Amino acid sequence: MPRSIKEYLEDILRATETIIARTNDQTETEFFADDVLVDAVLFNLVAIGEACNHLPENLRAQHADIEWAVIIAMRNRIVHGYWDVNPTIIWETLQQNIPPLRDRIQSLLEDFQDED
Repeated sequence: MPRSIKEYLEDILRATETIIARTNDQTETEFFADDVLVDAVLFNLVAIGEACNHLPENLRAQHADIEWAVIIAMRNRIVHGYWDVNPTIIWETLQQNIPPLRDRIQSLLEDFQDED
């Protein structure tokens, strides 16, 4: 059975919340010293990109303030170039991009709740 837009948005929200919860009190050094945590975060970044890739183009166009193409490209980089992922980019993404993405996705989900 095909998944709904709402389900994909919930996947993105859940993954962003997981990343934030697991890395919130970490320094960059602590984060990269914990291989299990790095793997968990990378998995969630892949999940975010995959879910974004399944969202309809018209929804992405309506919310062009979210850098959908960049998110999907990061997913592709992790999946297809896992051996050469730049740790600085991962850390900057966690610090600068994940919290605002969570907030925007939460807002989109609230719009979907209003339509139910």
